[in-house]
Amino acid sequence: MRWCNTMSSGQQPQTEKDVPRTTRGRPVPQTKLAEVGHLISLLEKYDYISLLRTEQIGSKQLQAIKKALRNKAIISMARNSLMIRALQNASQKKKNLDKLIPFVEGSSAFAFTDISPFELSDLLLQNKAKAPAKAGTVTPDDIIIEAGNTGFPPGPLISELGQVGLKTRIQGGSIWITQDHVIVKAGETVTRAQALVMSRLGMEPYEIFLKLTVAYDNGILLSPDVFEIRRSDVVDQLALAGQEGFALAIAMSYITAEITPLLLQEAATAARSLSLFAGILTDETSDQILAQADQGATALAQAVRSKDPKAMPN
Repeated sequence: MRWCNTMSSGQQPQTEKDVPRTTRGRPVPQTKLAEVGHLISLLEKYDYISLLRTEQIGSKQLQAIKKALRNKAIISMARNSLMIRALQNASQKKKNLDKLIPFVEGSSAFAFTDISPFELSDLLLQNKAKAPAKAGTVTPDDIIIEAGNTGFPPGPLISELGQVGLKTRIQGGSIWITQDHVIVKAGETVTRAQALVMSRLGMEPYEIFLKLTVAYDNGILLSPDVFEIRRSDVVDQLALAGQEGFALAIAMSYITAEITPLLLQEAATAARSLSLFAGILTDETSDQILAQADQGATALAQAVRSKDPKAMPN
């Protein structure tokens, strides 16, 4: 839907002539005007604006994710045409905001946050939701149904379980699955019969999350590949670089505030070892050198006495 004229956020049409109209000349419904106005106000307020893809996410899972992110992000969905209209209007006040428009496709949603897109990406990955398997979906991993009590009484379910390769028995008035079974292998497409069985057993084998496709950061657009860099990975790499740099500085005897105490300690230890080896008497080494000399003399006396008891005076 294209509109013949636009309004800025918070502006209300004063006369019939001011009312935005479609290309067919019909007045745009007030509900849509209000929805676009709300989006414009959010676009103008927040410095961090992200676009998310919501395919494969049901309303139940979406509500669970939105609840988990309630204090971190405002997730707002609307028809793509309304999202584009809001971006066009808001871009009059914010540089490069209209560059988000090409990314509004498929099932999209806005995320407005006070945290950086990198933090948002981490949060989205941490807040996954369980989802049932649907017929026609290609499964990324093996889906296993474990042996155990189904809780269902004997009936048509036995036949349904058998159709998908599950072995069963009746025990204690209910159907039991006798052994673990890979109902769908990784890379295979879920059939209707498989999806029905998993649904009856209450299985939700998939983990889904909102995917961040592009982000606006104070006028700069960040592409998806940037968000593949995890904060934890960066921290680990920095820690490793710090350890390796520390070891290199010690090996090179590179003087820094952190390295100097260790270098002095190593130098003192080396000097003490050299003094002991050379028998150089100092305040720090004299006691140990004399003790070693005494031990050596005692050992020599014992060796001589063992050869000739009369050679050593009592």
